[in-house]
Amino acid sequence: MGTQYTFTGTGLDDGTHDFNRTLFTLETKGNQTITIYDTVKTTIRQTSNPINVVAGGINTFTLIAPGTVTAGVPFTLTVSNAIDAVGNLADGIIAITFTDAGPHLAPDLTAPTLNNITVVNGSGSAIQTLVKEEGPVVNMLTGDDTVTPATATTGDITINSGPLNHFTFTTQPSANETVDTNINVVIEARDTYDNLVTSFDGAAGDATITDVTNTVEEAPVGSADTTIRFTNGEFNGNLVVRASHGADIITVRNLVGIQSGSSNTFQVVGNEVLVSLLQATEPRIAVEGNEIAMFDIRIENPDAGNAVTFNSINILIGSRNGGTENWTTVIAADVIDYVKVEDLTNGGIAGQDPPIAPDNFVDVNITNFPTQTIAVSSSIDLRVSVKIKSGFSGVSNIMIGFGGINGTRPPLGAVNPVNNLTDKLPVNDPNNYPTYFIKSGLTQIGPAGVAVEAFNYPNPFNPRTQSTNIVFFNPAGNSSVSIKIFTLTGRLVRTLSRSGLLQDQSQEVEWDGKNGKGQVVRNGVYVAVIQIGGSRAMIKIAVVK
Repeated sequence: MGTQYTFTGTGLDDGTHDFNRTLFTLETKGNQTITIYDTVKTTIRQTSNPINVVAGGINTFTLIAPGTVTAGVPFTLTVSNAIDAVGNLADGIIAITFTDAGPHLAPDLTAPTLNNITVVNGSGSAIQTLVKEEGPVVNMLTGDDTVTPATATTGDITINSGPLNHFTFTTQPSANETVDTNINVVIEARDTYDNLVTSFDGAAGDATITDVTNTVEEAPVGSADTTIRFTNGEFNGNLVVRASHGADIITVRNLVGIQSGSSNTFQVVGNEVLVSLLQATEPRIAVEGNEIAMFDIRIENPDAGNAVTFNSINILIGSRNGGTENWTTVIAADVIDYVKVEDLTNGGIAGQDPPIAPDNFVDVNITNFPTQTIAVSSSIDLRVSVKIKSGFSGVSNIMIGFGGINGTRPPLGAVNPVNNLTDKLPVNDPNNYPTYFIKSGLTQIGPAGVAVEAFNYPNPFNPRTQSTNIVFFNPAGNSSVSIKIFTLTGRLVRTLSRSGLLQDQSQEVEWDGKNGKGQVVRNGVYVAVIQIGGSRAMIKIAVVK
């Protein structure tokens, strides 16, 4: 400004002149005025009305951040000294981004929160949240005016991890581990966003370990040490589990807090082999002097590193007297002539030749099998049969149980049969036979030469919820059977029939407890007459509703 104009008088400008706006520049914001005065007689002057002058767009500014922040903890990012090109404190919007344009996501993929800053009269601030442990990151954040090219960066920022939130197994136990053998694991202390908490260290970094079997400890074997120490947020070492389990889990807990973390599920194998019932094959009724198959079993080696060699299996001989659970063992030599074991996987037959020792158990030597080895993570299927002794007395039925296995798994020693590695049940307990986890069903034994042997199960039965099976033995080669059910007064209730009978086989016909009209019969005792060819047998059936 400061432009002069000389008035020339009447006829030229008539004392009037318009000053072009381009001749004036107002630089200071606020209410400003323009004054015109005579350069000769300075008392002659005139001042304009107030003119509101606003600052220009932001030309420069300073972006201020803390040098250290904590992941997940909000902090204040400040804009100061935002001025326009002539030094007025300016207004504007500053957009915040990462200088390196990276996402800076936390390990758990949580994104940071960056908020624009509204600048008023040269300053402003907004809350920001960073979530990834890192740093120091050079000139980490950049602010850009959303209108002008003005830009600025922060200084270096270091983001520390947050407080301990949980533990993570970055190196897990293998799917199959072995009892008393080192299990290498790497466990990390993590914050909410999965950042490594390096401050969990030394005496401040102690944690306890437990597992399903309550036998895990820090190596070496026998240390009984269940406290592990972290270094810079990490434990890298060996643990030992001292008992087998099919679904073990190791859990880590902060010694002075509630934070915890668990491994994947894994199997710990000791000296066990898994024995399971494939199918019960015992007949419901048999005649003395015959060989009958009782059950098929599977013996599995769950160890992924060591094979099993076995020499014999042990079979328990039992009977039932009285109630359903009143099982008792019997002297094997009094009831059977031999036990036979067939290898269904590889072929081969092993048998216990007479004389059988006067005991409840029969040890069947299987050294003549094609193989006595169960390879790693493999199995073998066996069928166990017995030959009923002719002319015996004292029991009317027979059943068998799996009593054990004589085998070894080098270098662990003698194997122990269990039904599974998670919920083990007792095996070698001859005084408590019902606890045996593998046993056959009950087979009724009839004397040789009897035309028809029969019984039913369950007896009594409730026809509202179950049926009863009438079981009979057909020794004569007849192909059909007729079963008539009578009341005790001789009234016919129902006629059942079946064709296609097999000779020398146990057969079953089901009765649903209804009469010929489809009505459930009354409570009471009924007589079933089983007619096969020219022979017949009678049994009593109790109905209880």
